[in-house]
Amino acid sequence: MEKYLKRKNEDDPPPKSKFLRKYNPDFIKYGFVNGGSEAVPRAQCVECGLTLSNEALKPSKLQRHLETKHPTLVGKPVEFFKRKEDGLQMQKRSIVSLTGNSKSALKASYLVARHVAQSKKPFTIAEKLVLPAAVDMCREMIGEAAAKKLLTIPLSNDTVNISDSVSQHLSQLAEKFDDYFPEDPREGHMWILDPFSVDPTANDVALPSHLESQLLEVSTDSILKLQWGKLDLGSFWVAVSKEYPCLALRAVKLLLPFTTTYLCESGFSILATTKTKARNRLRAMLEATLRVSLSPIPPRLDLIVFGRPKCLIKR
Repeated sequence: MEKYLKRKNEDDPPPKSKFLRKYNPDFIKYGFVNGGSEAVPRAQCVECGLTLSNEALKPSKLQRHLETKHPTLVGKPVEFFKRKEDGLQMQKRSIVSLTGNSKSALKASYLVARHVAQSKKPFTIAEKLVLPAAVDMCREMIGEAAAKKLLTIPLSNDTVNISDSVSQHLSQLAEKFDDYFPEDPREGHMWILDPFSVDPTANDVALPSHLESQLLEVSTDSILKLQWGKLDLGSFWVAVSKEYPCLALRAVKLLLPFTTTYLCESGFSILATTKTKARNRLRAMLEATLRVSLSPIPPRLDLIVFGRPKCLIKR
């Protein structure tokens, strides 16, 4: 029992590191190359591509793999396996290149999708007009190779539509809006919209007594009434703040949440432009389209493209 309760002494020697076998270039005669790193070598078969553990770096185990998995290759010359090794390395480079190209093509499709959404055009225009025009320009200015590379960009109507998580974001935003305004914010605050024609008996005023007296002074001030006709609502209350700072501060605080309501009006206009009879299939991702059309914030495409799992990247 004592050996389990014994504390580790700082002076005790450190545990021995795990023994690692080294790769021998002569293993190529068994059809194996180093499929790991210099620090942790591993055996990889040039025929089937199977990578074995470091412990398998033994001639007997490599020979057994060759005889059981690839008996027809037993007795082949070293040159044969070296040629297989060249093919394996080319295949690795091709996979790396294809992975990088697919991510770049996906990012390019997102960039095009954002431009299309902000121009309030149908997404099909990317596949039918933007891509063919870009291919023709590249073929003329750069060459056929660049034109073929552009053809790998996925611009179909299904591929270009951006992130369905936008719908969830808008739903959460609506819930937050209900939290901010559980009741009608106009009730008791109509005096802000027109301090010269308020009706205290109709719940237009909900102020403490000292602010009610200030409001009464404002409503009977003929000079302020002249300014009311010349200034917009916000500018008027800023002018009032010089004489009635507490009253004006309350008015400005209630006006501030509505300074960006123009986005709502813009949203309705864009909705009318985006959702037409000819685009009746857009309903499922309408929120995402509106988000891209309205938001001035550019998406972090590098995070979307290069930070997502490889299995989610569509070609």
